[in-house]
Amino acid sequence: MQQPNTAVGLERKDQFVLRFPESNMRKEIKARAAMNERSMNAELIYLIKRGQAEEQKKSAAA
Repeated sequence: MQQPNTAVGLERKDQFVLRFPESNMRKEIKARAAMNERSMNAELIYLIKRGQAEEQKKSAAA
C-alpha cells in the first residue's frame, strides 16, 4: 500500500467544505481578513472561536 504524498513532519489538518449562503458573504469575509492581515481561513477560525466563547459565556450566565 502506498503512503499519501505528505511532507515529512507536517501534520495533516482536518478540512471542511463551507458553502456560503449569500454570495456577498465571501467577499465580506475576504475584506475582513485583509483588513486584519489574516488569510480567509484564519479569519474564519477566529470568528468560530469568538462565537464559541460567546456561547460559553451565555451558558455560564444562565
